[in-house]
Amino acid sequence: MRCSTRTARLSKCFEVIPLHIPHPGQLRHMVEIGQTVSTVNENGYPGETDRVICRVWVAAEDDSSRYFFSADAENAERGLCFIIRWREGIRPGMWIMWNGEKQLITKLGEYDFKRRYMKLTTESVKGVN
Repeated sequence: MRCSTRTARLSKCFEVIPLHIPHPGQLRHMVEIGQTVSTVNENGYPGETDRVICRVWVAAEDDSSRYFFSADAENAERGLCFIIRWREGIRPGMWIMWNGEKQLITKLGEYDFKRRYMKLTTESVKGVN
């Protein structure tokens, strides 16, 4: 199909895929975002301490769940996606405290590149008995 005018080209020749931007009412879970920092204790030994960066409202979605074998042990990996309002300073390697367990942030995503919302893809790896 050949379009003759610019308006016809935009309306008929290209499919517009609507973007699913979350509604603020979907951000209904309060979580803590933090990072693990290396410190030196009073005896001079290195240690790790968890430091909470912020508390934010999130929308939670299931990303993936799978079983895998590693080092002769069966592990369950559960991936979750969290959607938050845009916030500077969030990086992969930080963690989210969700329902009493830490979720490690593996990827950051962005909606419509206007810095309104962020998508945080996380993983929680546990051994299965």
